[in-house]
Amino acid sequence: MTRIVAYSAISLISIGHLLAYFFHHHEEVKDRQLKPWMLALSVGLIPCPVSSALPAYGMAEQTIWFSLILVAGVSIGGIIALSLYSFLVFGGKAGLESVLEHRGAHRFIEWFETGSMALLAIFGIILLIGVL
Repeated sequence: MTRIVAYSAISLISIGHLLAYFFHHHEEVKDRQLKPWMLALSVGLIPCPVSSALPAYGMAEQTIWFSLILVAGVSIGGIIALSLYSFLVFGGKAGLESVLEHRGAHRFIEWFETGSMALLAIFGIILLIGVL
């Protein structure tokens, strides 16, 4: 059930971004930036298979408390990795925009942003169909 909700949310957020692009395609690229909370929400909704497997193994081996400590460690590591990834994504996008802005490459930025969101929507839908 968690996967269905997660993959549905990823698909809906991606499709919403695509619809916003097509309804507001006349706006400047700077006006349609992905917000950091949207990235965190879409990435944070995906359940980690390790976090699901560790408690099951802990129950089978009667070491549930140790397994929960391991899940906390995996979760903290995931938070650190995803935070760094988010900073790199937004910093890289800002840097790329400033470099390409001088060369008049607004079309490339629009295409890249829309294409990546379309791919995310497609993969979200494929994953959703796979769990149903």
